[in-house]
Amino acid sequence: LGRLEAATAAADEGTRLAAASPQAAFQAVGLNLLYADALVMAGSIPEALALAGHVYQQWADIPRIPTTVATAINGMAALAHGDVRTAHERLRAAINENEFRQDTSGLAYMLWVPYAEALARAGLVDAATDALETTRHISHPSYAYLESAQLRAAAWVAATRGRSSEALALARQAADVAHGHGQYAREVMCLQTALQFGDHQGVQRLTELAGLVEGPRAALVARWAGALADGDGDALLEISAELEKMGDRIAAADAAAQAAPIFERHARRGARLTACGCAGRLVTDCAATTPATLAVAAPLPLSSREREIALLVSEGLSNRQIADALTMSVRTVEGHIYRACNKLGTSTRTELGRLVAQLAPASLSRH
Repeated sequence: LGRLEAATAAADEGTRLAAASPQAAFQAVGLNLLYADALVMAGSIPEALALAGHVYQQWADIPRIPTTVATAINGMAALAHGDVRTAHERLRAAINENEFRQDTSGLAYMLWVPYAEALARAGLVDAATDALETTRHISHPSYAYLESAQLRAAAWVAATRGRSSEALALARQAADVAHGHGQYAREVMCLQTALQFGDHQGVQRLTELAGLVEGPRAALVARWAGALADGDGDALLEISAELEKMGDRIAAADAAAQAAPIFERHARRGARLTACGCAGRLVTDCAATTPATLAVAAPLPLSSREREIALLVSEGLSNRQIADALTMSVRTVEGHIYRACNKLGTSTRTELGRLVAQLAPASLSRH
């Protein structure tokens, strides 16, 4: 619902009751897992990191579910902060602990969803794809409220595979699902993901959500959408700095990356270099990869659609497979490839694929 103040009050009261009663102590585990998620969605990332450290200190040596959940909260908070390596390690450790216990509560689904997203943000294409497939096999009715989160993870996986149209469609679908369930804070997260993929169509809805959802994220993301829609590079750089201060460093990298081509169009070379440098610093610190930062790290004189198709060519997909993936005709695909070849000075699709593969940053890995 986006009511962070009420969530904090409930978490504080629940923790107090759990501490006062041995019979209720175990309930603090699930309570703090949900509270950590609420803090992340609100944009209270420093508080989420502090909670993660606190519960890890309390529960790390307590076997079974407390250890698993403490490790998972650390991974979730790290992912929100853009610490992709730590997120990957902690969430994998939590999954391993959960599998060792042969848990049947459905907790595995709650762990695999952010794990798939962490792998995708790290640019680990095959591992992320496999993890996403796992979420589809282990979905659990107890965690149906995570449907939008699973779709958002799927969007990041698609983006990592170079399928930008599919990624954007999944992010929008996730936002629709969250909206349909009255999950306003999750809707903000989903619209932010779409925004990171370059979509500012949600600006009006984000402005509405800024009045409904407590915490710094909603209002800041609404401003971000407005700045992108207006083509305001200076505002995007300011928002990038605020996102970094909030703790969402990957989003901060994307906002800075989105400012770069705007400065380029206005012949502001110094500002463009500043934006590229900011995006590069942040995404390197996070050991992450995103479509926006890849676009400025490996600039190509192609339209977004031509770039998307060229990336798919570099993966070895046939024109028919690309057409099916992007829901277009083979002839349309051929036209985009022809124009991309002309712009890049290549004479065949094989040369195009080889060139794009060479220009793709090393942060993308198949494993």
